[in-house]
Amino acid sequence: MNNLDIRIYVKESGLLFKDVAEQMGVTPEYLSRVLRYKLKPKMRERILSAIRELKEGQ
Repeated sequence: MNNLDIRIYVKESGLLFKDVAEQMGVTPEYLSRVLRYKLKPKMRERILSAIRELKEGQ
């Protein structure tokens, strides 16, 4: 499974993918599609940044 580390990070952070997508300004469907494939470094950092921001706000 692609991007398993990101998927695990979201779950372990107690977040929902819809919340991460909202933080990024994209739809949950788009985020789901993006996570199916190998990420470019810029997109990977954008996702991880959104997760970190949400974790800080908890």
